[in-house]
Amino acid sequence: FQRLHDVHEGDPIWLETRDSLFKYTVSLKKVVTPNRGDLLNQGKRPVLTLITCTGPGYPRSKYRLLVFCRLSGTYPRDSEAAE
Repeated sequence: FQRLHDVHEGDPIWLETRDSLFKYTVSLKKVVTPNRGDLLNQGKRPVLTLITCTGPGYPRSKYRLLVFCRLSGTYPRDSEAAE
């Protein structure tokens, strides 16, 4: 996750499992303190949340970069989207 800060809103993020591909779209980036666990509960909609350390003192930074991504597609591994 060293380069997580390089993603932008609207960028695609692909998650691959043995059977499926999941396409997520970056919807929000936020820098917070580690005690903001309340931000991880995004309701009932499928959300991928990526987290890494950021800011001064990295990797022992006092801040976290949260990248929220919304599900924008699900594909079987053998579909054309997988290629």
